[in-house]
Amino acid sequence: MHELLSLLKQGLQASGTARTTHSLGDRSKYVGLSDIGKAADCLRAAVAGKVCLPETPAVPSCFPDTFLRTLRMQRGHWFENGITEAFHATGIPVLHQMGIHTRHHQIPIIAHLDLVLVTGNNAPRVQVVEVKSCEHIPDTAYVAHEVQLAGQIGLLNVLWNRPCFMVQPGPLRTFPDLVRHACNIVLPEQAENIAIKGSILMLSMNDVKVFGPYTPNKIMLDVCLNLAESIWQNAEQVRDGKLNLNQIPTAKGWHPLCDSCEWNADCPRFNGLTAPEMEQDLLALQSLKDTRDTAAIRIREMEDKMKQIFWRIGAGRDWVSAVTHRFRVGICEGRKTLDKDRLLTALATYLSADESEAVMQAGYKTGEPYERLYVSPINKSF
Repeated sequence: MHELLSLLKQGLQASGTARTTHSLGDRSKYVGLSDIGKAADCLRAAVAGKVCLPETPAVPSCFPDTFLRTLRMQRGHWFENGITEAFHATGIPVLHQMGIHTRHHQIPIIAHLDLVLVTGNNAPRVQVVEVKSCEHIPDTAYVAHEVQLAGQIGLLNVLWNRPCFMVQPGPLRTFPDLVRHACNIVLPEQAENIAIKGSILMLSMNDVKVFGPYTPNKIMLDVCLNLAESIWQNAEQVRDGKLNLNQIPTAKGWHPLCDSCEWNADCPRFNGLTAPEMEQDLLALQSLKDTRDTAAIRIREMEDKMKQIFWRIGAGRDWVSAVTHRFRVGICEGRKTLDKDRLLTALATYLSADESEAVMQAGYKTGEPYERLYVSPINKSF
């Protein structure tokens, strides 16, 4: 590795470790809201994160180079810091990384809220923003993220006037007292007199999407607290040798986050045969997929470049001839697709809701069953 990249990798790892230690502390000593969100997907993964804290974390196979993994893991911190600066620039008071410290059945729980936006005056409002980064933004929010946010706004709502809130460094205060001290804004002493909302702000390098708003919900808060209890009790039994980690329930069915899970190497949901002789074939398949994905990106980039060149040289609708090939840019009609919601709305003009839905269902066709190959990386610690 080039000396400059080696130095950069070292700095990224050091800054990431320092940031995590400063903001999150010893995560084996409490249950965090991200743990609870993870448990909503896979209780085993959440418990493993409490009892199997390695000195060096596992490296998911989807990151073939540890430097690339380190770089991508830091992306979330950079996004969060940049978004915080952007909100500060609007003049709206922002609490960054506010902690909520509480106990449930003697189980220590700490919530770290990325951003809390506070509006005072005649219409006081509190907006909790959970910032998430990813390669590709999904169409719907992940359950883990929704559960995490539900716990955050739920705790904020029920603990409002108790000394459970802090922004490091500082003492525990009630939320109105913390806001008065940090933002010079006076909020009602009772949570029912203010609007509390939460949103998930998801970013990639090419897109951004907001999921929400969500409001405090007692049922969802109870779900979070029950999950915290399950994490803590199972972790204690594993530490005491009364329970094996692989006896703890795992995610059910296919789950998109299993491939990047640090604890999937010996996960029982992947139990089966062992065939090390297939390793080279699987690596070759993955290499071909990577080549295909890279080629698709390069093709798109080159096509965009050629389109820009075409319009810049003012060719109009004429062909531009090179030596062995010629090119031009044409305007094509938009692709026609069937919009289910628009069709249902149109059908409702003439039919009842049940009849409209029946017509829609009658139009569906189910294809023949087919085979699909699933390949999942095995993530092992160093």
